[in-house]
Amino acid sequence: MDIAYWVTLILLGGYLGSLGQSLRIVVGLKKAKRTAVQLNLPLKAVLDGRLLLRSLMTGFASGALTLLALRDEGLNDALGRVELSSGLMMAAIVAGYVGADLFEGLLKRPPTLRVASH
Repeated sequence: MDIAYWVTLILLGGYLGSLGQSLRIVVGLKKAKRTAVQLNLPLKAVLDGRLLLRSLMTGFASGALTLLALRDEGLNDALGRVELSSGLMMAAIVAGYVGADLFEGLLKRPPTLRVASH
């Protein structure tokens, strides 16, 4: 296995993970639109571009790590190309969808506890 194999595996896994995360983003956009209508604000006012980018990056990381973790020596065909089963591709897409929740949960700061003074 050469460097092209690893780069292909990472990029393909990342792409599939980002695809899975994009499905999650569509649901978030529907919720944001509903919130904007309720608050009588433009949709742009309730969207966070940094959160969107971070979500896509976590989806990419989730998908890439999934393919790296589930990789098999048999992924190479006789010509050295990476070939994935539909199950592995679906695993990367699902990892992008749900893996972002895991990453975001780990990255969030725990709530600050305030001690009531008497």
